Amino acid sequence: MYVGHEQGVRAVIPYNGRVYTASGDKTIREWDMKVRYVFIHTQVIRGNLCAHHLQMGDCLRTFQGHTGGVNVLKIVNGVMYSGSDDGTIRAWCLKV
Repeated sequence: MYVGHEQGVRAVIPYNGRVYTASGDKTIREWDMKVRYVFIHTQVIRGNLCAHHLQMGDCLRTFQGHTGGVNVLKIVNGVMYSGSDDGTIRAWCLKV
């Protein structure tokens, strides 16, 4: 589970080992796609032994600048384009 947006997620796009999410909270977040199993506790449920918890990647960065909710994402050649309720399209360089 990816947790961090303050409002609903409106768009999701995987790219180059990362996941980008757009939200009504006016932000875009970049997430690490690595999945890890974290030992939490051991419990027997209906005869099955459960001893792990699935944990998704961490938020790597947050893109801010829109003044309205972000509705759509598109990535082309390392540039992410976002469309928002504020009536603008923004371009974000994903190369670090």
